[in-house]
Amino acid sequence: MFAGHAHWNLEFELRKPRDADAEWSPELWYGNFSKKVEATCQDENARWGPLLLQTAAGGPASDTAQDPPNFRYVTVNRKGEICHLRPCILGKSQSGVPAAVAIDAAPAPVKPDSNQ
Repeated sequence: MFAGHAHWNLEFELRKPRDADAEWSPELWYGNFSKKVEATCQDENARWGPLLLQTAAGGPASDTAQDPPNFRYVTVNRKGEICHLRPCILGKSQSGVPAAVAIDAAPAPVKPDSNQ
């Protein structure tokens, strides 16, 4: 689930408790799941519970947010695996062409893999 117009990025995952019986309530985990999901893009054994992703609203730069994120760049390859999920700003590539740049990555464009 995606949620927007917030002032910071939040990511939650719903997990089944380890000691769950027939009836259970999910555990709510907080973390940087989008980066972890991207790292397991090609891992067929990686399974993720439902993710709740809140993306900070885009806006002008400020003292507290020099590069405010404008959107969440999401790609899914042909196998249905999520390969990009992190919040991004609209930056420019070395050639000057607009490009999605992950906010927690080195200043390099996010590129889709060849299986998409």
